[in-house]
Amino acid sequence: MTRFNVDENGHCIIHAGTTEIGECAFADYNRLESVEIPAGVTGIGKDAFARCSSLQSIKIPNGVTEIRERVFLGCESLQSIEIPDSVTVIGKDAFACCSGLQSIEIPSSVTIIGDSAFWGCSGLQSLEIPSSVTRIGGDAFTRCSSLQSIEVSQDNGCFMSRGNCLLSKDGTMLLFGCKTSVIPEGVTIIGDSAFWDCSGLQSIEIPSSVTSIGKDAFSYCSSLRSIEIPSSVTSIGECAFLDCSGLQSIEIPSSVTIIGDSAFWGCSGLQSLEIPSSVTIIGDSAFKDCSGLQSLEIPSSVTSIGKGAFADCSGLQSIEIPSSVTSIGKDAFQDCKSLSSLILHYKEPLDLSPGLVAELPISGKITLHVPVGTGDAYRHHPEFSKVKEVIDDVR
Repeated sequence: MTRFNVDENGHCIIHAGTTEIGECAFADYNRLESVEIPAGVTGIGKDAFARCSSLQSIKIPNGVTEIRERVFLGCESLQSIEIPDSVTVIGKDAFACCSGLQSIEIPSSVTIIGDSAFWGCSGLQSLEIPSSVTRIGGDAFTRCSSLQSIEVSQDNGCFMSRGNCLLSKDGTMLLFGCKTSVIPEGVTIIGDSAFWDCSGLQSIEIPSSVTSIGKDAFSYCSSLRSIEIPSSVTSIGECAFLDCSGLQSIEIPSSVTIIGDSAFWGCSGLQSLEIPSSVTIIGDSAFKDCSGLQSLEIPSSVTSIGKGAFADCSGLQSIEIPSSVTSIGKDAFQDCKSLSSLILHYKEPLDLSPGLVAELPISGKITLHVPVGTGDAYRHHPEFSKVKEVIDDVR
């Protein structure tokens, strides 16, 4: 590996004729403050300046085509860098943890920004991504806590919100920490963990081009108040809105057929809910600990209610279950302490399997409403006889 001399002032001049700065050439050299790289250099190896904590500025010469993986990783004193228009690739973790970097100009020659390329650049305040960029890796700008504005061309496979949330069109999270977000038309998937832990996100508009909301897409968005899901969406993934405790209302369109496991677990601020008649499956723990819910009508399209689906819904006072439901998972209604009314559409208690009956919230506090003319059959049933009162008024 080629060695370079650093003077007493922390300055290094790389001699003319050098064409390549090798891997780890200056890695962990804490005395290095500045470098002059000659015009002939066309390659800089991986980790070449990694963790040079005193490095403040550097100019990359024209001719270098790639800033490779971790080249400037952990250069926390780096305040400015000039990238020439010969560079086409900014590699994985290339500038990760460069906390002193306040601005950077990405030239129009760059086509790829790698995974975590600017991860943890907490001093970065603004950024313009040129239309030449066709791929931005996951977490490319995550933990850029000072970033106030990003300009992104929608033609390059990415989009920008009003704030500082940036995703790729396939839904991969690139950056989070926004207050408002507008997802433009053309995005088809909100991918797994896309807005995970965006605790400051208060509102979001989802366009009609979106068909799927992925796993953990909005998990822990505790400030999110309301969201309208367009009729193009057919599935809401596992934990999609997990612990969105500030969510007060949500409109689920009639295009949705499956509400995934734990999709709304911990949405304690949710006060009302209308499940559309297209839904056939309510997943395990789907609405667990939605303590603000007071009433619930399950549509006649639903055949399966998952384990713990409505467990710990302590504010729930009334539940209506259609005869289409043939499966109720264990503890589906456990600890629904305020429940006082259960409405069943089964014409005879015999229509219910013993396993189904066992999971219904039957207690001495419950008033049971059943179809007209079936009251006596329910009153004489060994399990339903335990309820406070049976009223046959369901039509």
